[in-house]
Amino acid sequence: MSRTSRRAPDRTENGLGLFGPRTITNFDDFQALFGSWDGCFQQLSRGNFTGLVQSVQTVDANAFRAFTNQSMFTRGADEGTHAAFFPVTSKNENTLWRGKRLQNETILIKPSNLEFYNKTQRNTEIVCLSVEPSNLESSFLDLTNVDFKFRFDLWHSIHVPSERFQKFNNSLIHFLSEAEHSDDLPYLNAISQNCIRYLTDALIDHYQPNYDETSSSMRDLSLINRAIDFMHGHLSEPITAADLCRTLGTSDRTLRRLFLEHYN
Repeated sequence: MSRTSRRAPDRTENGLGLFGPRTITNFDDFQALFGSWDGCFQQLSRGNFTGLVQSVQTVDANAFRAFTNQSMFTRGADEGTHAAFFPVTSKNENTLWRGKRLQNETILIKPSNLEFYNKTQRNTEIVCLSVEPSNLESSFLDLTNVDFKFRFDLWHSIHVPSERFQKFNNSLIHFLSEAEHSDDLPYLNAISQNCIRYLTDALIDHYQPNYDETSSSMRDLSLINRAIDFMHGHLSEPITAADLCRTLGTSDRTLRRLFLEHYN
């Protein structure tokens, strides 16, 4: 039987918003660490709960790590304007992100205005780097000498070259590791800037200046995201395929084709 908790009062230890890594042996204590987040957690598998949570906030970026020994369902919206970047590794490749499992060496991008909706399996570790788009734009300009404006409006994933993926993931792990031993803001901020550079390098082939978010593939992805959001928002209501297509302004055939292509 699943257990559900709502958010509890925030707990931070210094001006960095730094805590952890904290080992937690109670599901309610795990939930209590997410006081600034308006979300919902459910423990889906049975057994004693063990988790580890770490968070660090700097001027340019935030980093986060969470491990749980039990299967978890997470849903809820963030506050703020940071986009979140999740590297998919062997430690979390069985996670369902909005119903889809992603392959290793993929970077999942979650815009600030869209909610989390994911299900992890037992013994899963998730790490994340959250960045203001303007900081990515500055890094992009440094690497390419091109002034490019990032727009993150949709959940989407990017499979990146292995070497670039590993550099980004390793820099993020290093950032979290150093934060365990230091609360020196200038030092940690320098490390976070390094993470942003490696992230930009990993994304650079995908986000070219001629990148067009009105292209056919992005319109298809937008339609899928709108369909998922509508279904999640009406879970208690009897919705037919015709209702969904009418709301989205598309045909049953088109919607079925897109879901088959996206979810195999």
